[in-house]
Amino acid sequence: MASDSSGCVWLTADGGSTWLPFVLRTSPRLNALYLGDKLTGWGVGENGLIVRTDDGGYSWQRLTAGGREDVNDILLQDDDHGIAVGSHGRIWLTDDSGRIWFPVYSGTDNGLNSLSFISNEKGWIVGDHGTILRTINAGASWGKGISGVDDDLTGVAFLDERKGFAVGAGGTLLKSTSAGAYWERVESGTRQWLEDVKFIDELTGVIVGDRGTILRTTDGGGSWNKIKINLLDNLYAVSFTEKGVGFAIGSGGVILRTSDSGATWHDQESPTRSNLYAVIAVSPTTAIAVGELGTVLVTGDGGQTWEIQPNITAKLLQAIAYRGDRKIWVAGRGGSIIKRVEPLAPSGVKTPSMPPILSFGRSRPRARTPLITITDDGDIPAAVKPDKPN
Repeated sequence: MASDSSGCVWLTADGGSTWLPFVLRTSPRLNALYLGDKLTGWGVGENGLIVRTDDGGYSWQRLTAGGREDVNDILLQDDDHGIAVGSHGRIWLTDDSGRIWFPVYSGTDNGLNSLSFISNEKGWIVGDHGTILRTINAGASWGKGISGVDDDLTGVAFLDERKGFAVGAGGTLLKSTSAGAYWERVESGTRQWLEDVKFIDELTGVIVGDRGTILRTTDGGGSWNKIKINLLDNLYAVSFTEKGVGFAIGSGGVILRTSDSGATWHDQESPTRSNLYAVIAVSPTTAIAVGELGTVLVTGDGGQTWEIQPNITAKLLQAIAYRGDRKIWVAGRGGSIIKRVEPLAPSGVKTPSMPPILSFGRSRPRARTPLITITDDGDIPAAVKPDKPN
């Protein structure tokens, strides 16, 4: 499924060979997309917008009026219970599979950017001006963590119920060993923006950031070392498999691969020079990356060859939802939401006989404003509360 600037939505059921249009004119922006299964999904966006589909994206219902705050992230803990966070400290919960959302007191007016749960009950939110919130009752109530910083925080990851890390602006790296109650600054060795953090196991973790920044720990975050690579492009995302194989992507179409849990990285031949913003390592051999100009790349041989997938949008794509097998969704600017219903084609762009050389330059800061959009001119129907049984 995809949409264009005119508000028309296009659907495919044959892997992109045939596309059929129907009208869906939309606004305000969508900031996050979550797929619970092959039929059910939620989108959340600016001004409190939450929309839901129950048929794989063929039709959508507006769950909120979208008249107040931005919604920046969403997570479903199970089939019924979910949480969304947004601007001005807004938090919403659902206990009926997203049909109705109700507000929860957060105790802050700062923007909330990202959330992470280690179980159905215990989770954390990070936001602007050093904001960190935590819950132990599935989001029903929240307490403030003491971060000790005023920097905007954009990512958080916990190794277990007590130990976690948060990253953000100006090389900010924070560590907590008290379940997020108290945080201490860890020297990251950089002042570059840190974009993403992932842990492969309880000891090994990797952070990527602007101007080729890669930080790695092998002692559970006790110390971080900068990995030296000849790269000045911004790195926007990183993903690992359980085998320690990982991919990092960034500006100028750069693709890096590691097979030793991030100790060394090698440039992969990329068929594009468009900026890439999201990546998922599906297996040691298979990965998917998306970026601007509607770029969708896939490899099936560990990065030796990459194939640009057929697409009908030229809009920027910056999010991937992968549910296994053929259930792959990508989303981006201008309301673009595309669902892949046929197997990917990971072949066609071969690595040259000479190894690629890591490049310099081409860096371009990524705007922090959300780029995924769905908007509404009134043809997304409002959800109707079901009648009570007799």
